[in-house]
Amino acid sequence: DGPLMCFNGAQSWQLGFYKDRHSTIPRAGLPWKKNLHGVSQYNLTRSRDTVIAKFVVNEGDGDLYFAFNLASGINKGTRTSQNEVTIVKSDMRETSFIASLSSMETTK
Repeated sequence: DGPLMCFNGAQSWQLGFYKDRHSTIPRAGLPWKKNLHGVSQYNLTRSRDTVIAKFVVNEGDGDLYFAFNLASGINKGTRTSQNEVTIVKSDMRETSFIASLSSMETTK
């Protein structure tokens, strides 16, 4: 009986969770401006909404995954980066935390 928390964006993507709310960020589409919804809000989203976004960096270098780490519902026990967008890098074998952003921060 541990805290209620979910997988990171890369793990959820690879496991196929929330698959109908995945978005791939195209290089030509930068800057990418969409809202990310927390997994605990999944049932409140529509088909055009995004729960997990993936940006393909370079073939073989691993991809970046973005998810909103909303600390509520099934994820209310999350311990780090609460209510922030988390960015992780994964090459399907290994996943590493890159950064988290508050709602007022942006990346370049």
